Order: sequence, then structure tokens, then C-alpha cells
Amino acid sequence: MGAARQKLHEQRGASMLMALLLLLVALTVSAVVIAAASSAAATLRSDKAREQSSLAVSSAAEYVRDAFLNEEMDGTVETGENPTYTPNRGSDGAFLGFMEYAVPVLKSGNSVIPWTYKLSLEGMEDVWAVFSMRYGKSKGEGASNEGDTYILEVTLQNYEKDAALVEHPCSMTLTLYSNLGSQSGGQTVSWNGHNVIE
Repeated sequence: MGAARQKLHEQRGASMLMALLLLLVALTVSAVVIAAASSAAATLRSDKAREQSSLAVSSAAEYVRDAFLNEEMDGTVETGENPTYTPNRGSDGAFLGFMEYAVPVLKSGNSVIPWTYKLSLEGMEDVWAVFSMRYGKSKGEGASNEGDTYILEVTLQNYEKDAALVEHPCSMTLTLYSNLGSQSGGQTVSWNGHNVIE
């Protein structure tokens, strides 16, 4: 009887050891599954935030482009000793301040200092638009007309100065080419020409 008892006791120990080993394997597998699910959820959140940043910047680029293509910024440059820019539709355009500054400066042969606008579109994160303009030849730059033109470049980004301060920095550049015409004592400027968002 003692030998049978000892044999039974040894089998219980082996069974217990086997059960503990299976439990350890099950716990390890479940920990790996939970870690993978957690990592996938974090990646999904990060991808969504990156997509939202890109959407905010591209929406701002379309807003700026539409303001120019809808003739809000079209106007006339009065030439002379002190050139001036007069908008065709009054002074209600969102970026007319820059236009009234930049076009006469370029017409006088000087360089334009970039201006920054903060765009707060409803339901989106803020976007900063840095406006710069130059006067140059449109040929070879993709404009719809050839010859001299005003070339507007707007850099749109979801950060004001330092991209490292934002979790998902995003930036796009909008380039617009003007169409120029002549008018007695001045030059007409329209922005319905070629435009590129990159």
C-alpha cells in the first residue's frame, strides 16, 4: 500500500507541474495578444491624428485658393511714382491686406516681406499660412499665359514656427500665377490662372 501511495503522489506532482506549465503558456499568449491589440489601437489613433492634420492643412489650402479663384483678390495696379493696388470687389477679401501691400512693392521693383495669417477653420486645428510673392516670367513655370506675372506662394502648415512642437507636422505649398492685362494708366491683375497645391 505504501508503494501505491508513493506512486500516486508522484503522479499528482507531475500533473500539477504540467498544469502550471500550461497555465504559464496561456498567460504568455494572452499577454502577447493584449500587447498587440494595444499597439494596434495606438497606431490607429496616431494615423487618425495625422490624417486630421493633413485634412486641416489641405482644407486651408483650398480656402486660400478659392479666395483667389473667386475673384476676391482681383484688382488694378495704378502705375506711377507710388503704385497702388485697388481691388475690383471692394475691401472684403480675406487676404486683401497682403495684396494691397505686395503688388505695389513688386511693381516698384522691391522685394516682398512674407506675411503670416492664422487660419481657424471651424472644426479643424489652426493652420498658419505664410504668403510671399514675386514678379517673374510665367513661361516655363506652368502659368496659363506667357510673359510677366505675379507669382504667389503660400506655405500652409499646422505649426507656427517649430515643427518639432507638434505631434504630426504637416505642410503644403500653394502656388498661384496671375493673369495680367493692361488698362489706361494701370495693369489689371486676375488670379484665375494656373494654380498648384503640393
